[in-house]
Formats: sequence, structure tokens, C-alpha cells
Amino acid sequence: MAVTIFGLVVTGTPFILIWLYGADFGDWQSLLASTLTNVGTAIVLVAVFWFLEQWFTARIKQDVRETARATAVQETRELAEAQQDLAQRLDEIQRRLDDRVSAARQEEDTVLDRLDRGISFDTVYAALALGERLGAIWQHELTVPTGNGEPSLPRFRFRLTTSSTTPPHRLRSNEDLTPLVEVEYVSPGSAIRPILVHWDRAKEPDAVLAELAHMLLAAGFAEQATEVNVSLFANLQAALKAAVAARRKEASAWFKGALTEWVNADWAVTSYGLEHRGPHSMRSGEFPVHWNGRSNVESVMWEAPAAPDGVDKTLWDLLIASARQRHRPGARSPS
Repeated sequence: MAVTIFGLVVTGTPFILIWLYGADFGDWQSLLASTLTNVGTAIVLVAVFWFLEQWFTARIKQDVRETARATAVQETRELAEAQQDLAQRLDEIQRRLDDRVSAARQEEDTVLDRLDRGISFDTVYAALALGERLGAIWQHELTVPTGNGEPSLPRFRFRLTTSSTTPPHRLRSNEDLTPLVEVEYVSPGSAIRPILVHWDRAKEPDAVLAELAHMLLAAGFAEQATEVNVSLFANLQAALKAAVAARRKEASAWFKGALTEWVNADWAVTSYGLEHRGPHSMRSGEFPVHWNGRSNVESVMWEAPAAPDGVDKTLWDLLIASARQRHRPGARSPS
């Protein structure tokens, strides 16, 4: 605004001077022509600069748009390349993971398959250790029967343990420990002392069975001693394979929980409860659970359900007694 007023004053001053001083200051026609010429020139310059400004502005906007478009295209291309590279890296990681899982599965299968080729301390210890590592064995012990698992047949509990001739305070590492498989007779009543064998690499499987039979005979279980045979190892193998299959959620698995007792081919005690290959399973919560810290009245007063149709009562009593050993107040542990 001030510039405009100043320009008007400068332009009008010559005409004012002519009006005040007359012809002494100049001819007003010449002055008017000169002024109009200058004004026209200024207008032309302004127009030129305005058009130049508009052209430069449009060109700059176009350059900015093209630059932005090129930048966006480049960034999109780089992002796509980065995503493709990431996808390839993830595919490679997935492939290596699948290879690891497949190799681990093959190694596990090899451990179980070795039991098919022969029973020895090493094969049994490795299979039990595999079950422990996978969480397929509950409460660190696995009980299996001889024969077909009828209630009158003996049952034996397998555990992994160690021994050492070095005093505990002098042990330097696990290398000083001797791995053992503890095989203990599960007495249906009270025994004067445990009947168990510590199985190490120096002991053959037939020697383990012979020692168990001798100890049963010496303890007054002559009938049970006659039932000790290689079927114990066959049942152990079947139990371990079923436990691993259940842990892996394989299609062949017929129970859900981690296994602690293989009663027979149709019944098992697991972390889930008492499981049946058919419809007669009982979950852990169906057993008495209340415990006030001083007495176990509810557990004592609890009455087991009647044997389902088609299930022998003697077998049912064994199943309930075995399940309640693990599923009772104060005895449960996570699967």
C-alpha cells in the first residue's frame, strides 16, 4: 500500500510542478507522454514478471510432483524388494525350522525303534529319558504290568535315577554319576520292604527279570514271581510309544494326558485322569479334591462310581485305586 502511494506521488509530482510553475518547468504534453510511456513500460514489466512467476511456479510444482512421484515409486520399489527379501529370509528360517523339527522327530522315532530291535539298559534308559524330556511321562515314573494287565498280574514301576561312589560334596559334574533304571514292584498291599532292582549297563535284561522274580519269591509273592517274564518289556515299549504319540497329538493317540500307568491296552492313568480307549474315562476333577489341611473326610467318604457295563468289577476296583493314588488331595501335580 505504501509503495503504491509513493509511486502515485512520484508520478504526479511533475504535473503538480507544471501546474504551479507553468511552462518554466516543462511542457505537460511531453511530460504526459513520457509518464504514460513509463507507466506502460512498468505495466509490461509487471506483466512479464507475473507471467514468469506463474511459469516458474507451475514448473516448480510440476518438478515437485514429479520428484515426489519418483520418490514414491522408488520407495515403493525398495519396500517391495525389502518385503520380498524378508519373505525369502522367513522362508529360509521356516525351512531350517522344519528341518530341525523333522530331524528331532526322526531322532525320537529312532530312540523308540531301538526298543523293537532289542531290549537293553541303553535302549530302555534312552526311551524313558525321551518320555521325560517330552513331558510324556507324568510324575517321573511309569508303571506297566506283565502279560495282558489283568488285576492279578504283577505291575512294576520304572524310574530314572543315578548313583555314585563319590560323596555328594565331592561331585564335580554329572559325569561322576552312574545312570540307573529303577524297577520296583508295585505291591497291592503293604510290603515289609521295597522290592526293586537297580538296572545299570552291566546288567542284562534277563538278569533284571530273574532278580525281580527271586526277590518276589523271597518276599512271599511266589505266584507273582511266576508271572515275571519278557511281556513286561513289551508292555513298557507299548506304553512309551503311546505316551509319545499322545504328547505329539498324533492320530493314533487314544489318551490325552501325560502317562503314569499303563494298566492295559485299553486303560491308562494319566495327568488327565483315568482314561479309557472307549467312553468310560474319568477326569481328574471327578475325584475328591477338597483338603482342609487336617483331615481328608471327603476323600475317605467318597464312593467310587459303579463299574460301567462290560467292565469287570475287579479290574474297575484296580483302575479306581490306581487313579486315586495320583488324583487325590495333596497328590496332584501339573501335567
